[in-house]
Amino acid sequence: MDCVHCQRCKVNGKLQIHGLELAMNVQFDNETRILEEKYDLVAYVNTFFKISQSINSIDLMFERRQDQVYVQLLLALKIYGGLLLMSISSILLRKK
Repeated sequence: MDCVHCQRCKVNGKLQIHGLELAMNVQFDNETRILEEKYDLVAYVNTFFKISQSINSIDLMFERRQDQVYVQLLLALKIYGGLLLMSISSILLRKK
């Protein structure tokens, strides 16, 4: 993280990397490990929060996409229904 010039970005980046490291250690380490320092707990909770936000953003993106497809489907059905009604009415008017 030394390549980043902003001090705030360095701290956030190091915090997230440390949180991912802790999560991997907890997941794959055979011995039970307790978070040893206050910094470990902060990094772990911060990383959990960031990942939760990312998952929520992805979920919202898919909801918006489905809503958009639904609106397009309704528009297509309305156009098709209108064309069908116009063709049926023109056929009925010609028969009279």
